[in-house]
Amino acid sequence: MNILIVSHMIYPFQSPRAYRTTELAVELAKNHHVTLVANCSPEEYSKWNLFDKINLKSFSRLSFIKKHSNKKEKYSLIDKILLKLFRKKLMYPNIEFLWKIPETLKDMRDFDVLISIAAPHAIHWGCYRAIQNNPKLAKVWIADCGDPFMMNVLERPPSYFAKLEKQFMERADFVTIPIENARNSYYPEFHNKIRVIPQGFNFSNTKVFEGEIHNSVPTFAYAGVFYPEIRDPKLFLEYLCTIKEDFKFIIYTKDDGLIKDYYSRLNGKIEVREYIPREQLIYELSTMDFLINFENKESAQSPSKLIDYGLTKRPILSMQFDINNISDFDQFLKGNYSNSLEINVDQYNIENVANRFMELINTKL
Repeated sequence: MNILIVSHMIYPFQSPRAYRTTELAVELAKNHHVTLVANCSPEEYSKWNLFDKINLKSFSRLSFIKKHSNKKEKYSLIDKILLKLFRKKLMYPNIEFLWKIPETLKDMRDFDVLISIAAPHAIHWGCYRAIQNNPKLAKVWIADCGDPFMMNVLERPPSYFAKLEKQFMERADFVTIPIENARNSYYPEFHNKIRVIPQGFNFSNTKVFEGEIHNSVPTFAYAGVFYPEIRDPKLFLEYLCTIKEDFKFIIYTKDDGLIKDYYSRLNGKIEVREYIPREQLIYELSTMDFLINFENKESAQSPSKLIDYGLTKRPILSMQFDINNISDFDQFLKGNYSNSLEINVDQYNIENVANRFMELINTKL
């Protein structure tokens, strides 16, 4: 089968959508011809065995979009001003995909399937225009959505983007989402096209600590980003400030803006670390006594890090937004993990996920 995948980011960039794209492309390439289009430099990837069976292409030269799979973003003063003025009003800079994707795909044709992967949703908008301009591009189109867009209560995009969302959803053969709870965050007239296919990972290279855990004090960790009033740890950190017993709370995050005021108050009981590669992170998390998950206020989105948490085989305490289950945390500190969150990781095995995509494709071919 001849497969075309279009996404913004791929490995080595670390994000749920980059993982989604890379893992799916590599798995599908075991048995099919895969062309992968992303914001990357093919020359720099030619040395990676990971992509030996993948025809890797980059977008036509991007003028506004600075985020690159293997380079750090560099924004000039003008870029920063444009971001501040137009990020939400025009979806700047990602709106550039609207015309760059048709330009990139204009000479491609005869694929059995196109799989477009968002966010950003401008990836789908660009693929819609590419198909309109080039009807022979692919026989089947699957638009994969990590998070909702127009009906995303956390973002609330301007209403004039509704036309773009409805256009791509009407044209796509299927719209895939990672969790069932997200279905109602899409326009009802397209619910018949929605299929649930979770995030997928290759588990074969995952290593975890197999010995007995002997931390000198109760040690727990969180990995991920924080958002004010959405995934906000302040109530939890305030509670930690009242605990006299020793503990260690380790946080892996790229932005400590919501937590830095607690460094001195917790007097060494909190430790913030930089992001590290995913496989290394899973191993380090597997050495903790337990792990903390801060639930999103909006149930239509579920953090993909829960998959990594599940792979560590460590107890997981999922904290609600108002931390009304703080008594569970007290029990976790004492070593009672009876209320640990259970995660069935088999459904996230990339082999099973890729099979789900293939079954979907075959229903249309």
